[in-house]
Amino acid sequence: MKIRSGFVSNSSSSSFILDGTKYTEFQIREIIEKMLEVMVITNPDEPKIKSVDDICSIYKQDSAKPFIAEVKSFSYGDETKYLEEITKGKPVIIVDSTSDNSIPWPIQKFLEGIAFLRQHWG
Repeated sequence: MKIRSGFVSNSSSSSFILDGTKYTEFQIREIIEKMLEVMVITNPDEPKIKSVDDICSIYKQDSAKPFIAEVKSFSYGDETKYLEEITKGKPVIIVDSTSDNSIPWPIQKFLEGIAFLRQHWG
């Protein structure tokens, strides 16, 4: 998990929190790998991304509580109420971008479609 201390500025890193009862780390990694392969075929002039690890970290947590606490400490509003209600007691899969804008747009859109929440860190 990314460690953030204090205010983060000029950052476009994101985290996606997924239902750990529907998906495994392996499944998400495999889907992203396939999407990267398709991107190479459909965009041969773009720089090739070597691996999933170049764009994101994927890991499982037994509970969303540490992630929710981090979002609460960073955010001005309370976007976490919905997240607390739907993840209560469930394991979660978290996908963190490795750096600013590291996850290509088509993969971000896919993750948004299956995520409980996309947290934009700044």
